[in-house]
Amino acid sequence: MEGFDQELLIKNISHAIEAVTERKPFSPFAIPMTSNELKKIVKNYHIANPIVEQDPYYIMHKHRLRDRSSIINLREQRKRRNLEL
Repeated sequence: MEGFDQELLIKNISHAIEAVTERKPFSPFAIPMTSNELKKIVKNYHIANPIVEQDPYYIMHKHRLRDRSSIINLREQRKRRNLEL
Protein backbone atom coordinates (compact mmCIF):
# COMPACT_ATOMS: atom_id res chain seq x y z
CA MET A 1 0.00 0.00 0.00
CA GLU A 2 1.53 3.20 -1.08
CA GLY A 3 1.02 6.24 1.07
CA PHE A 4 0.48 4.36 4.36
CA ASP A 5 2.74 3.13 7.13
CA GLN A 6 1.68 -0.50 6.77
CA GLU A 7 3.41 -1.76 9.88
CA LEU A 8 1.81 0.86 12.13
CA LEU A 9 -1.60 0.43 10.46
CA ILE A 10 -1.54 -3.34 11.07
CA LYS A 11 -0.50 -2.72 14.67
CA ASN A 12 -3.38 -0.25 15.20
CA ILE A 13 -5.91 -2.62 13.63
CA SER A 14 -4.64 -5.51 15.76
CA HIS A 15 -5.07 -3.41 18.92
CA ALA A 16 -8.58 -2.46 17.82
CA ILE A 17 -9.48 -6.13 17.26
CA GLU A 18 -8.11 -7.04 20.69
CA ALA A 19 -10.15 -4.24 22.29
CA VAL A 20 -13.35 -5.46 20.62
CA THR A 21 -12.60 -9.03 21.69
CA GLU A 22 -12.14 -7.83 25.28
CA ARG A 23 -15.38 -5.79 25.02
CA LYS A 24 -13.58 -2.50 25.60
CA PRO A 25 -15.14 0.73 24.28
CA PHE A 26 -14.25 1.72 20.74
CA SER A 27 -11.31 4.06 20.51
CA PRO A 28 -10.67 5.71 17.14
CA PHE A 29 -7.17 5.87 15.73
CA ALA A 30 -5.62 7.83 12.90
CA ILE A 31 -4.65 5.95 9.77
CA PRO A 32 -0.91 6.52 9.47
CA MET A 33 -0.24 8.20 6.13
CA THR A 34 3.21 8.70 4.71
CA SER A 35 2.23 10.48 1.49
CA ASN A 36 2.06 14.26 1.76
CA GLU A 37 -0.26 14.33 -1.26
CA LEU A 38 -2.66 11.93 0.45
CA LYS A 39 -2.50 13.94 3.69
CA LYS A 40 -3.42 17.08 1.72
CA ILE A 41 -6.37 15.34 0.02
CA VAL A 42 -7.68 14.08 3.36
CA LYS A 43 -7.25 17.51 4.97
CA ASN A 44 -9.19 19.18 2.13
CA TYR A 45 -11.92 16.55 2.42
CA HIS A 46 -12.27 17.19 6.16
CA ILE A 47 -12.48 20.94 5.55
CA ALA A 48 -15.25 20.42 2.98
CA ASN A 49 -17.04 17.77 5.09
CA PRO A 50 -16.69 18.55 8.80
CA ILE A 51 -17.35 15.70 11.22
CA VAL A 52 -20.71 15.95 12.98
CA GLU A 53 -20.60 14.60 16.53
CA GLN A 54 -23.00 11.66 16.92
CA ASP A 55 -24.56 10.16 20.01
CA PRO A 56 -22.65 6.89 20.69
CA TYR A 57 -25.89 5.12 21.68
CA TYR A 58 -27.48 6.06 18.36
CA ILE A 59 -24.48 4.89 16.36
CA MET A 60 -24.33 1.57 18.17
CA HIS A 61 -28.07 0.84 18.00
CA LYS A 62 -29.26 2.63 14.86
CA HIS A 63 -30.11 -0.70 13.21
CA ARG A 64 -32.73 -1.22 15.94
CA LEU A 65 -34.22 2.24 15.57
CA ARG A 66 -35.20 2.13 11.90
CA ASP A 67 -38.80 1.61 10.81
CA ARG A 68 -39.18 -2.02 9.75
CA SER A 69 -42.99 -2.11 9.61
CA SER A 70 -43.12 -2.63 5.82
CA ILE A 71 -40.75 -5.62 6.05
CA ILE A 72 -42.72 -7.11 8.94
CA ASN A 73 -45.98 -6.68 6.99
CA LEU A 74 -44.51 -8.44 3.94
CA ARG A 75 -43.36 -11.35 6.10
CA GLU A 76 -46.79 -11.66 7.67
CA GLN A 77 -48.42 -11.69 4.22
CA ARG A 78 -46.08 -14.47 3.05
CA LYS A 79 -46.82 -16.51 6.16
CA ARG A 80 -50.56 -16.18 5.53
CA ARG A 81 -50.13 -17.24 1.89
CA ASN A 82 -48.10 -20.29 2.90
CA LEU A 83 -50.76 -21.31 5.41
CA GLU A 84 -53.51 -20.98 2.77
CA LEU A 85 -51.73 -23.32 0.35
